[in-house]
Amino acid sequence: MGLSADARELKVWIENDGNLHRQMTVPIFNNLRRKIAKGTFRKDLSVKAFRHLADRGTKNYQLENLSPPRRTGFFFSVSVRNEVARALADDFAAEEGLR
Repeated sequence: MGLSADARELKVWIENDGNLHRQMTVPIFNNLRRKIAKGTFRKDLSVKAFRHLADRGTKNYQLENLSPPRRTGFFFSVSVRNEVARALADDFAAEEGLR
Protein backbone atom coordinates (compact mmCIF):
# COMPACT_ATOMS: atom_id res chain seq x y z
CA MET A 1 0.00 0.00 0.00
CA GLY A 2 1.58 3.25 -1.12
CA LEU A 3 1.27 6.75 0.18
CA SER A 4 -1.19 9.24 -1.23
CA ALA A 5 0.25 12.05 -3.35
CA ASP A 6 -0.09 14.60 -0.53
CA ALA A 7 1.48 12.24 2.00
CA ARG A 8 4.37 11.47 -0.34
CA GLU A 9 4.97 15.19 -0.89
CA LEU A 10 4.98 15.94 2.84
CA LYS A 11 7.22 12.95 3.63
CA VAL A 12 9.77 14.01 1.01
CA TRP A 13 9.63 17.58 2.34
CA ILE A 14 10.32 16.36 5.89
CA GLU A 15 13.16 14.08 4.79
CA ASN A 16 14.85 16.85 2.79
CA ASP A 17 14.49 19.79 5.20
CA GLY A 18 17.91 20.16 6.84
CA ASN A 19 16.76 22.30 9.75
CA LEU A 20 13.87 19.98 10.53
CA HIS A 21 16.22 17.00 10.34
CA ARG A 22 18.67 18.57 12.78
CA GLN A 23 16.07 20.00 15.16
CA MET A 24 13.53 17.16 15.33
CA THR A 25 14.35 14.03 13.33
CA VAL A 26 17.74 13.30 14.89
CA PRO A 27 16.49 13.81 18.48
CA ILE A 28 13.46 11.58 17.80
CA PHE A 29 15.71 8.85 16.35
CA ASN A 30 18.09 9.08 19.32
CA ASN A 31 15.23 8.93 21.82
CA LEU A 32 13.67 5.91 20.14
CA ARG A 33 17.07 4.15 19.94
CA ARG A 34 17.46 4.66 23.72
CA LYS A 35 14.04 3.09 24.20
CA ILE A 36 15.05 0.12 22.02
CA ALA A 37 18.22 -0.34 24.10
CA LYS A 38 16.21 -0.23 27.35
CA GLY A 39 13.59 -2.61 25.96
CA THR A 40 10.72 -0.14 26.32
CA PHE A 41 10.22 0.69 22.63
CA ARG A 42 6.63 0.52 21.39
CA LYS A 43 6.01 1.09 17.71
CA ASP A 44 2.49 2.37 18.30
CA LEU A 45 3.87 5.13 20.52
CA SER A 46 6.68 5.93 18.09
CA VAL A 47 3.99 6.98 15.61
CA LYS A 48 3.01 9.69 18.09
CA ALA A 49 6.56 11.12 18.03
CA PHE A 50 6.58 11.09 14.25
CA ARG A 51 3.17 12.80 14.22
CA HIS A 52 4.78 15.77 15.96
CA LEU A 53 7.40 15.74 13.21
CA ALA A 54 4.67 15.64 10.54
CA ASP A 55 2.91 18.60 12.17
CA ARG A 56 6.11 20.65 12.24
CA GLY A 57 6.88 19.63 8.66
CA THR A 58 3.44 20.84 7.60
CA LYS A 59 3.98 24.21 9.24
CA ASN A 60 7.39 24.62 7.59
CA TYR A 61 5.93 23.56 4.23
CA GLN A 62 3.20 26.19 4.55
CA LEU A 63 5.66 28.96 5.37
CA GLU A 64 7.96 28.07 2.47
CA ASN A 65 5.51 27.19 -0.29
CA LEU A 66 2.27 29.08 0.15
CA SER A 67 1.96 32.66 -1.00
CA PRO A 68 0.93 34.35 1.21
CA PRO A 69 1.88 31.85 3.93
CA ARG A 70 -0.99 30.41 5.95
CA ARG A 71 -0.09 30.98 9.56
CA THR A 72 -3.19 29.34 11.00
CA GLY A 73 -4.53 25.87 10.40
CA PHE A 74 -2.80 23.10 8.50
CA PHE A 75 -2.38 22.73 4.75
CA PHE A 76 -2.29 18.92 4.95
CA SER A 77 -5.25 17.12 6.51
CA VAL A 78 -5.08 15.10 9.72
CA SER A 79 -5.34 11.85 7.77
CA VAL A 80 -2.38 12.84 5.57
CA ARG A 81 -0.27 13.76 8.60
CA ASN A 82 -1.18 10.47 10.29
CA GLU A 83 -0.29 8.58 7.12
CA VAL A 84 3.11 10.30 7.00
CA ALA A 85 3.72 9.59 10.70
CA ARG A 86 2.98 5.88 10.19
CA ALA A 87 5.26 5.78 7.14
CA LEU A 88 8.11 7.48 9.03
CA ALA A 89 7.64 5.08 11.98
CA ASP A 90 7.68 2.10 9.59
CA ASP A 91 10.86 3.42 7.93
CA PHE A 92 12.52 3.85 11.33
CA ALA A 93 11.52 0.34 12.45
CA ALA A 94 12.84 -1.17 9.21
CA GLU A 95 16.09 0.78 9.53
CA GLU A 96 16.56 -0.50 13.09
CA GLY A 97 15.71 -4.08 12.11
CA LEU A 98 12.43 -4.22 14.00
CA ARG A 99 9.33 -5.94 12.69
